[in-house]
Amino acid sequence: MHVNLTDTISMCSYAALKDVNMQGIFQCKEIGPISSAFCQLSWKPERLTVWSMYAPHEWLFEKCAAILHHGGSGTMATALLSRKPQLICPVLFDQHHWAEVIAWKSLGVQLPSVKQLTLKELRSNLLLVCSGQMADNIDAVCAETVKEDGVRNALIEMDNVLCK
Repeated sequence: MHVNLTDTISMCSYAALKDVNMQGIFQCKEIGPISSAFCQLSWKPERLTVWSMYAPHEWLFEKCAAILHHGGSGTMATALLSRKPQLICPVLFDQHHWAEVIAWKSLGVQLPSVKQLTLKELRSNLLLVCSGQMADNIDAVCAETVKEDGVRNALIEMDNVLCK
């Protein structure tokens, strides 16, 4: 039987949110079997929003207490700039690196792969990141990040590598 990993993480997240009595926003590329599965559960939709259209992360993340995501660099940076703790469930490429950095700097937690993630682990980490324990670290790193001129620094590095 084929199990869609997006459905797996969504259903586990949904159950964890229910257990800790929190609301959730699920941003999906399309509404399909996952929204049908949500509708069949006993926890009622007023506690959940399934969002099928694009929403700018800058706008969406500021409405959240924490961000559960795959660990892509853009999503990670936007979550950081929104001053929200992160739960990262990496899948591919550099996502594992960013999950490690976020956990090492105490800006969030690195979750195991989707195939290994348990409801108990997600629930306990959700409570941890929403406890406020990471807020000072997040604020400090965010304050330093907004001071950087990333584009200028990247151009200087490119110039150093390409022109010397």
